[in-house]
Amino acid sequence: MKKLLTLKFGKSVFKFGLGSVVATVVDLLLFVFVFSPILSPFYAYLAAAAIGISVNFLIQKLFIFEMKKSVYSTFLLSVSASIITTFIGAFLIEEFVGWSILTENLEETHVKTVAYILVTGIRFFLNFFSKKYIFERKFV
Repeated sequence: MKKLLTLKFGKSVFKFGLGSVVATVVDLLLFVFVFSPILSPFYAYLAAAAIGISVNFLIQKLFIFEMKKSVYSTFLLSVSASIITTFIGAFLIEEFVGWSILTENLEETHVKTVAYILVTGIRFFLNFFSKKYIFERKFV
């Protein structure tokens, strides 16, 4: 537990967060303005996430983690973990857009955006720990 509070860990989470913000902005803009108007939330989320996953891997490889394996195997494992969390996110977003607290108080576009933000927060933590292990072979 003490290791969770170290400066090195905090710095790693901070850098991961900054990289995630960049990839998430790309993902969110594509979700809201490109895919959401023409696809269901489930498929819009998957389409935007596919591009966001690629952007995120590149950022993680270049600026955040030290790779302990080859680029090829790290990429395959990273994308696999991202696909799993993306499908979890797609199912969650379908659930969240149906929440009455959102649908009764927000316009449809805002409901989807708020649901997207909730799912992104959940995926952030899932992704950090899975990618930390994939790239560096340690969870913390």
